[in-house]
Amino acid sequence: MGWNIRLIRIFMKRKLFILSFLFFPFNVYSNDSCILEAINEMLVNTLPNNTWILGRSSVLVEKNKDNDFYEWRNLQDNDLSTCWAEGKEDSGINEYFLIPFSRRDGVGFSYRKALRSKNIECHIKIYNGNCASIESFKKNNRIKNCRIQIFDTPIVYGQEKSYVEANPLLIYDSLIELKDTMELQEFDLPLKLRNDYVTSSPLLVLKITIADIYPGTDYDNTCISEIKVYGEYVSDSVSN
Repeated sequence: MGWNIRLIRIFMKRKLFILSFLFFPFNVYSNDSCILEAINEMLVNTLPNNTWILGRSSVLVEKNKDNDFYEWRNLQDNDLSTCWAEGKEDSGINEYFLIPFSRRDGVGFSYRKALRSKNIECHIKIYNGNCASIESFKKNNRIKNCRIQIFDTPIVYGQEKSYVEANPLLIYDSLIELKDTMELQEFDLPLKLRNDYVTSSPLLVLKITIADIYPGTDYDNTCISEIKVYGEYVSDSVSN
């Protein structure tokens, strides 16, 4: 099912307000084990029903619904009637999900200088909250502030086996504020590849961590309906 066209037409697109952002003039390798473990799971396992268990910190499980009703795959299923919902007993502060991304045409990035610029513009589109209906949106928590981190991980791709060549490198870290609306929200982030491996290719992974919420009227579960992420090379003359 495609995105709910009526919602797209009714609501105007708005750019997100970025509270702060950091660029890294030196390499910052992640000590966040969840990133490396999640990437390894993605590389070595066939994910059943497109469910990436380590691609999220938790998931809501409700009575009389399938255990995967609010799963990670809902984030990118092109269907605003579904959503990912975190499964903590509180409001979900510090819960997170991961999104690997490539170029808009689906082609990955490269470390080889002959093939690419080091500068990449990352485009993110988000539908905040549970957008199945206005009622569902209001009843459940929505993300107010979130931490956005992007990791560059060198992957050696093989016909029989693929593996991580080095630890994920943090190349972007920011705190952003989302609007309390069912509208499409979108923004662009300037990135720069800092690894320079010859035998591997960069896998870029977005991590979004809940920092604050707009409280729901009925339920203390924080939701997000859809997210689209892709990157495009930009000129090396663009400063980072």
